[in-house]
Amino acid sequence: MFKIDALPDVPRWAVLAAHTVPLVTVPSGLWRIAQVAGLPVAAQGVCYLPLLAWAPLLAATTVVYYRRRTTVL
Repeated sequence: MFKIDALPDVPRWAVLAAHTVPLVTVPSGLWRIAQVAGLPVAAQGVCYLPLLAWAPLLAATTVVYYRRRTTVL
């Protein structure tokens, strides 16, 4: 298993979600570059999976940020 460096009070799931965001957006960037370059890509009506992952990741990040900012030390 690999070691993830994070602040001491950050939950593991929040760190993993933060590291997942770039992996979710890479296919989007590659698809857009292929479109601009004129390369043939999948059909235009295909469901776009990275778009579906944004809402849960954003919600998790928002909740952790809110909890961290409202906690009294």
